[in-house]
Amino acid sequence: YEQARIQEVRDTPTVTILDEGRIPTKRVKPVRKKIVIVAGLLTLIVCTIIVSISEYFQRIKTTEQSVYQSLNGMITQVKEDIPFMKKSHKDTDST
Repeated sequence: YEQARIQEVRDTPTVTILDEGRIPTKRVKPVRKKIVIVAGLLTLIVCTIIVSISEYFQRIKTTEQSVYQSLNGMITQVKEDIPFMKKSHKDTDST
């Protein structure tokens, strides 16, 4: 009788299933369509800004040398002031 009770306790499941699992019919997250659209628009905007700035500098370089020289000097100064934009000594020694 005792062995039957012990065996019954061993055979009793410890996990009870509350709800049966179902395959979802609609995705909830991540919303890939929105992510792709936002990333595409941001890329388009950033590329447009970069191309516009590049064209502006090219136009100034050919038409107004003094303005280009002053802008180029300011950019060089900013690059020197920002620590992570400085060239390391290894880059300058390899000639």
